[in-house]
Amino acid sequence: MQFLRHGSMVLAVTLTSVLVSSAAPAEFRAYISIRGDDELAAYDTGTTEFVDRVVLPDTATPEEVCVHPSGRLLYVLNAVLRSFSVVDTATLKVTGTYASDGGLACVFSPDGARLYLRGGRTSGRQSVNVIDTTTHDQLGYVQFPPGGGALAIHPDGSQLYVPQQNYGTILIIDALTVVILGTIDPAGDSPTDIEVHPNGETLYASNVLSDTLSVIDIPSRSVTATIPVGDRPTDMVLHPDGETLYVGCDNELTVLDTTSNTVVDSINVGVWGVDIVPDGSAVWTTRKNYGTVSVIDTSTNSVETVLTGLYAPASRFGPFIGPMPQPAFQCAGFSAPFDKGPVTDFARGRSLALRAQLFDRHGYPVTASDVTTPPIAQVVYQSHELKTALPVKPGDPIPQQDGNQFEFADDQYWAVGLKLKYQTAPGTYSIFIESGDSEEYVIDPPCYMEFVRE
Repeated sequence: MQFLRHGSMVLAVTLTSVLVSSAAPAEFRAYISIRGDDELAAYDTGTTEFVDRVVLPDTATPEEVCVHPSGRLLYVLNAVLRSFSVVDTATLKVTGTYASDGGLACVFSPDGARLYLRGGRTSGRQSVNVIDTTTHDQLGYVQFPPGGGALAIHPDGSQLYVPQQNYGTILIIDALTVVILGTIDPAGDSPTDIEVHPNGETLYASNVLSDTLSVIDIPSRSVTATIPVGDRPTDMVLHPDGETLYVGCDNELTVLDTTSNTVVDSINVGVWGVDIVPDGSAVWTTRKNYGTVSVIDTSTNSVETVLTGLYAPASRFGPFIGPMPQPAFQCAGFSAPFDKGPVTDFARGRSLALRAQLFDRHGYPVTASDVTTPPIAQVVYQSHELKTALPVKPGDPIPQQDGNQFEFADDQYWAVGLKLKYQTAPGTYSIFIESGDSEEYVIDPPCYMEFVRE
């Protein structure tokens, strides 16, 4: 057993089979809400190694975690504060916290433009809030009787499905207008979680009181099969190919073949919450009251790793596993003489000898071995007369081949000799160091300098 201490958390990793610890970092990351410590723990899903923690507002009591489809942001539902916090996954820093009607579950529209939050326990009502993921403004809101906590969306983004435990039904809500369209009645005995098959025609509901799973035909809104599973089934997740459904129960993880609607395996692990790595390689389960997270290999249906010693890991209904974000590097500023304000005495035809250092989020210098595509210099021109910003590039069509690509020097600096033959019109020229490939990494904050042509 391996013990890791980070802040107030003691992380014990129990290896129940041989793991290749030297494997390359995975393309995905799991974010586990640590309810007792008001923070998140981030893990590399390929190695199951602890990456870092995210500190949340005091008394946040985080419950659900929802990773944006892009992997660049995640949303944390804070139960006590009745709010949600937005986290930049590249820096693992909270960028803002916004009031909401509580937080029980969350789901994104397929394009990631909208976040749907289920919450609200006031006045005996619950609600769905629609949040713009760019502005974080509320776009819509609907209330309904309480009961249950999960939320699902149709693969085409047209409808939301909201289980109602107290009534044995599932609400159908128009995802665009946020208007209740009808119900699936009956849906099961206290439906708790729901999953929509990728074909868009089948809905699965876990029935916590009858230890069963309902298979529902969406077009006819009718139950077509009821399947016995483990004790008190709650959270579920579908394999990305839609052929396997994992049903989290108190005493096991039930594995269902969705083609034949038959149980094909049961894994001896208690479950509070469950999610699957987007490539389908592993299922991660949380067990809040036991302080554990289990990682199951889907090729063998066996528990490969158990993370222990976590203070109430609460990630449950939301998608708490998502794509690995691209790294965010910080620029420490251009070197002298370009670090003290606008430059005004540069003759036409001269080159700007720009030098800057980049650092990763741990404060280590970024070198040529850390990136595939070097950073580039981007020039923005503002006319003294028009007062509008226009992009001015050193050449066309590929910036990296036109004299604005930085090269790494032996003294830990990135350097470029930027030619100014295109920057001749009177005005202000702002020069930024930017990522050469924004899909590989970003530079935030960037360095910039200005020079003025009279």
